[in-house]
Amino acid sequence: MTSTLNNRQLGELEFENGYAGTHVTVGGRTVELDVYFEEGEPNPEALDRLAAILSNLELLEEHARSAIKENLAEDGAESALRQCRQYQFDELEPATLQRLFGTESAAGLTDDRHLAAFALTHIGVHPEHEDAAVNCDFRVGPEAEAPHMISVMFDAEGHAEDVSLEHH
Repeated sequence: MTSTLNNRQLGELEFENGYAGTHVTVGGRTVELDVYFEEGEPNPEALDRLAAILSNLELLEEHARSAIKENLAEDGAESALRQCRQYQFDELEPATLQRLFGTESAAGLTDDRHLAAFALTHIGVHPEHEDAAVNCDFRVGPEAEAPHMISVMFDAEGHAEDVSLEHH
């Protein structure tokens, strides 16, 4: 079933079976944004509850990056960022590492420089989920070259609930 929903923050969204995909500009970059209603029918009121989060996507990205830094401070070697670095330096070719990070050595890459290399590439919006309403996915380079991404999940109030390493 296809339907259209006009949202103040995201504009006109074309839904098919509860899913709509679009692109938004965040910090001058094009980012994929998906909205998904599990019940299949778009619910404008549920999406409107996320207006504060979705009204400033640059601020959302800033909060996500802060959550990644907090995860690093709390979990150290077990943090999503450090785990991602380990996988990247174990799996990627030296030439790819040099191009993506400017170094072939994990020791030559600081946490701040590593995080700065990540770009926000996807925002997922799940209006029906209070604890997992919005996720921000960060990736370094094309998926084919660097299949690891860091995902930050926010609740409906805009609080970061989880930072995780994903492999695609």
